[in-house]
Amino acid sequence: MNCILEESNGQQMINQTNITELISWLETDEAASRKGRADRLSHLLQVVQLPEDGILFRGETSLRSFLEIRLCYIHGLYLATILLSLACIEWEIAGRLYEEGWKKAKGATLEKLLLKAHKRDILSDAELITFQHLRKIRNSQAHFRPPLSESTLTRRAVDRNVLPDDVLMADAQQAIEALGSFLGRRMGLF
Repeated sequence: MNCILEESNGQQMINQTNITELISWLETDEAASRKGRADRLSHLLQVVQLPEDGILFRGETSLRSFLEIRLCYIHGLYLATILLSLACIEWEIAGRLYEEGWKKAKGATLEKLLLKAHKRDILSDAELITFQHLRKIRNSQAHFRPPLSESTLTRRAVDRNVLPDDVLMADAQQAIEALGSFLGRRMGLF
C-alpha cells in the first residue's frame, strides 16, 4: 500500500484514492484483533466494576486518564495502560489528600503520595506494594535507564525468559486490577 502525498495550497494531503486502501487495511487489522480486544474487554469489565450511575473523579485529568486507560487496555497498548493507570491513581490520591488538608499533595511525587495515602489508610498494604511496584516499572519506561538495568523491560523479559510484550501485558493487567480494586474499594463496591 503506497500513500501518495499531494501538494495543495502549500499543504500536503493524502490522495483521496488511497483512503479506500487505508480503510480496507484498518478493517482487516481490526477484524484480526477483535477476539483479543473482546478478551481484554471482558477482563476489564470483571476487574473494574463501576456503579451504573458513573463515578466521581477528582478532576478532568483523572477522568480523561481513566477513559483512555480503557481504550488502551482493550487495544493492547500495555505501556500506555500502565502509564495512564498510575496517572489516574496519582490524581485520585493527590486530590483526596489535598481535600483532606495536605497542601503538599499538589507538588508531591507519586512515591510520597503513595506513602502518605497508606499512612492515612487510603491505600491498603497490598495496594501500596502493588502501586510502588508499578511506579518503579513506570519510571523505568518513562525515564532513561542504561541497557539491561534491573528494572528495564528488556532485563525483566530476559530474567523471566519471555517476550517483552508478555511482560508488559502482565504489568498492564496488574495495573488494571490494582486500579479496579482501589476505585471499587473507595466507592464501597468491594
